[in-house]
Amino acid sequence: MSIKSLIKTLAAIGALSVAGAAQAVSITYQLDNGGSAFSGRSSWGTVTVTDTAANTVEIDVALISGYNFVDTGSHEFFSFNPGVAVTLLSGTFLNPSSNNLKLVSNPGTNSPFSNFQNAIVCNTCSGNNTRGTELKFTISGTGLDATDFASLSTGSGIDAYFAADIYGRESPNDDDRTTGTVGTTGRQVSVPEPATLGLLGLGLAGVGFARRRKVAA
Repeated sequence: MSIKSLIKTLAAIGALSVAGAAQAVSITYQLDNGGSAFSGRSSWGTVTVTDTAANTVEIDVALISGYNFVDTGSHEFFSFNPGVAVTLLSGTFLNPSSNNLKLVSNPGTNSPFSNFQNAIVCNTCSGNNTRGTELKFTISGTGLDATDFASLSTGSGIDAYFAADIYGRESPNDDDRTTGTVGTTGRQVSVPEPATLGLLGLGLAGVGFARRRKVAA
């Protein structure tokens, strides 16, 4: 195979790879609604939903400094709407690390937010339990991808994409910490995956190199 043919082949592979990888997206939401317990901030953390494989996504919920996840017994650690039936593959809290998580369906409201399709709860906890500052878990479902989480909760309460039960001080001068649920009610931002950008660069570079060699010939 000549160099020219090889470059054209690489360019074609790069272009096809870009087309296949274009579906691998990462979407970031802000926990921008303080519910009835928190105020004075534009965000209490982020929720990033990323395609990791066919029918599989990872959800990374990272709270801002000074806040932890908590399960008060009447709320869930984290509630969401995947749009399809899902299965929990793995999950853990970070900072500090802990697991024993399970997925529940139709958990109801995560007050003051309305009804969600699924929630992450503690498998062995009882009473109030404080956990880490970050929750990361992977779920799968038929046809599931990162764009499926754009449905709001429904019913009585504030409609939201996500809700998290958290615990923290509203300001450094607060004597007591506050427990409450925050949610995502604003729009999301889509971020291209690094692999997609890299493949795009490979495809464009290959096409450009082939053209330069053709002109030189």
